[in-house]
Amino acid sequence: EHIHHGYRKNFNSLSCTLKTIFMWHNETVNIWSHLIGAIFFFWLILSAGFYIEPTIEQMIKHYIGYHNDDPEIIERDVFQLQQEIPKTPVYLFLFSAVFCMICSVMYH
Repeated sequence: EHIHHGYRKNFNSLSCTLKTIFMWHNETVNIWSHLIGAIFFFWLILSAGFYIEPTIEQMIKHYIGYHNDDPEIIERDVFQLQQEIPKTPVYLFLFSAVFCMICSVMYH
């Protein structure tokens, strides 16, 4: 009623609809903010997949650099610090975030 131009055009083909991503209309900011968010979360998935946790030896060398304690105490402390962290919840969250953002892009 009040807005006479600027709405996103409706097309019958998928290729024409995908081209509207690069057009300026009332949904442009919504599309691009969610598309950038999806790319960011996908980058986090890749980063989490390639992250290599430090070994016990690396942790001990790092710990010795800051403390002058007995090596047995250092080794005990480092073993207590190192715990296996399950990655499944992290990946589930990140994939859900990417899915949410992509669904939002497709909706807008």
